[in-house]
Parts: sequence; structure tokens; C-alpha cells
Amino acid sequence: MSGGSYDYAYRRLEELADDISCRAAHSTTWQARAAFAVLLRACAHAARAIEWVDSDDCMPGDELAAIEAALNAAGRVPSDSDAERIRCATEVLAPELFAKSK
Repeated sequence: MSGGSYDYAYRRLEELADDISCRAAHSTTWQARAAFAVLLRACAHAARAIEWVDSDDCMPGDELAAIEAALNAAGRVPSDSDAERIRCATEVLAPELFAKSK
């Protein structure tokens, strides 16, 4: 397995989900935090699936189930009309994904 197409960035999401879960018990908003940690884990799973496809470890399309599960965990599956808004938001929130290779 070659992996590493995104420098294993999904691991950071997994770690964040774990940290939020551990601290949730000490918060008055523990239910919301626990639910958010579940969402982060779903996103981490999707990110890992995407990374494996983009690293040629899996076939294109193998990531779709994980992506759909994460979107469903978020409570909404975006339509085609949302694509431009999602792209713009992603560019602002994660500009490294749009950086040109040197």
C-alpha cells in the first residue's frame, strides 16, 4: 500500500475526534460535542477512503460509500447546485487543497 497522497491528514481528524470525545464529559455541552466527534470520525473515514483512492491503493469510486456516510452523518447530502458554494468554502477553509504544485 503506498498511501500518503494527503500526508495521512485523516489521522488529524481521528485525533481531534478522540480529543473532543475525551473532554466532552467535562463539558455542559457534552451531548453536542459527542455528536460532533461522531461526525468527525465519519469525515475521517471518508478522508481516508479518498486518500487511498488518490494514492492508487483503491479503485476510483471505492470512496463513495464513505463520503455518502459522512454527508448523511452531517444530516445533508449536497445537490449539484451546492457544488460551487462547497468549492468556495473549501478554498477558504482549506487553501492548501487548492495550492498549485511547484
